[in-house]
Amino acid sequence: MLAVEGKALYKPSRLLGGHRAAALVNLARDVLSHDATPQIRLGRYVTEIRDVTHELRRRVPADLLSRARAVAEAEGLRGADAAATAEAYWLKAALGAVGHPAGAPVRFDTVGDGFASEVPWLLRVADAYRSASPAAVPLIAGTVAEQPAHHASRM
Repeated sequence: MLAVEGKALYKPSRLLGGHRAAALVNLARDVLSHDATPQIRLGRYVTEIRDVTHELRRRVPADLLSRARAVAEAEGLRGADAAATAEAYWLKAALGAVGHPAGAPVRFDTVGDGFASEVPWLLRVADAYRSASPAAVPLIAGTVAEQPAHHASRM
């Protein structure tokens, strides 16, 4: 199963190598053993979102987040609403840089810093992502698709 193109989420089981029943046993183990509880599944989703965010940070211009914040604030948003919308805009714009060469990660500030705060924060970002102004993303992403990543700031 792939979470990100070219990256395996779970490696297939390899129990009973060479035995006739190995394929059946491994398939059953793979299907039944993953995501035992909703909390484990939620933890994996949060981890995957942050892993992809980290990977995208290696491919975007250093000023992308500040541009996203400026657009969110220009729309009249302030505080946490502006921060969540800026993160959503950053994610939408950063997806255009997936094919860029990777470099050092650019600075990326987010509110969530632990599981208890990360989940509500990502839900807020998800709401902003779904309702993001279609006109705002091209303003932010204008240079993302055109130029390779610039990595002036590290975190």
